[in-house]
Amino acid sequence: MNMITGIKDQINSIYAKLKNLPLEEVELYPPIPNDRIIKFEEMFCVKLPLDYRSLLLLSNGFYYDGHEILGISLNSQDTRYDLTATYKFEHYETTNIMFSHIVPFYPDGFGNFACFDTRKMDVNGICPIVFWEHDIEYDENNEPKIISTSFIEFILDEILFEQEP
Repeated sequence: MNMITGIKDQINSIYAKLKNLPLEEVELYPPIPNDRIIKFEEMFCVKLPLDYRSLLLLSNGFYYDGHEILGISLNSQDTRYDLTATYKFEHYETTNIMFSHIVPFYPDGFGNFACFDTRKMDVNGICPIVFWEHDIEYDENNEPKIISTSFIEFILDEILFEQEP
């Protein structure tokens, strides 16, 4: 099995776990077509990681037990919380502007985000997850801390950690 197939299989497994949770605990969204992912990437000159892209093709983000994984909406109505609007706000409108290669996909509810560090994407299209604290001034000598090696690891460790394998 090649690496890309393995990544897609892991995302399919995560999606199956989410689908098997009680309906009152989880909210899955309709999948989005690949062209909308590409449009987001072109709009912000950023490449999204393969594992996240694979999830979006199954569910355009999700909400589970107080955790929100942002989906891509070009009209801000397809998800609770929108990656496009969040990226725009965090990169152009806030006082502590994010680096262009940082993509916030998971709000912690306190103004901070788990983010893709797309600058460190590997050859398989996987990048580390960093934690961006809204009140810390980051620079090349003080970067956000890596909290997971991939989106898959983040989901399994931070959101679905209580679920049986």
